[in-house]
Amino acid sequence: MIQNFYMRTLKEYCQELGLKNIALRSHQLEGLKWLSECHERGQHGCILGDEMGLGKTLQSIALLLYLRDASSSPSPPFIVICPLSVVSGWEKELQRASPQLRVLNFCGDKETRGSKQEEILLHCYKSGAMIDPPFDILLVHYE
Repeated sequence: MIQNFYMRTLKEYCQELGLKNIALRSHQLEGLKWLSECHERGQHGCILGDEMGLGKTLQSIALLLYLRDASSSPSPPFIVICPLSVVSGWEKELQRASPQLRVLNFCGDKETRGSKQEEILLHCYKSGAMIDPPFDILLVHYE
């Protein structure tokens, strides 16, 4: 999919990934291509170090969609760990760019997180599988 990205229009490619009403700019598509190549080489981690305001969040969302779609089996959930100050931005961008993804904001005080954890465990218990959490992306902060 990524190998032929130059042959497609940005809009077609974004729609294929599942991004809604969003077209990646050329530098964002280059970043997505690089991130996907790092993954395909088996590289365990990489840093997308673009300057502020260039769309790193959107590139990351596109990568998560790519990884989900490239998986031959049901995709496990992803965890996004970020500063508390950008959690709401991630939520908004995920809702805008890929509303089909189920997002769980796992932030809050200890009691709130405990309640969310109980809900997740109850859902998994009822579904009969710990591999079927009620979210595709878990948002947490490190502060």
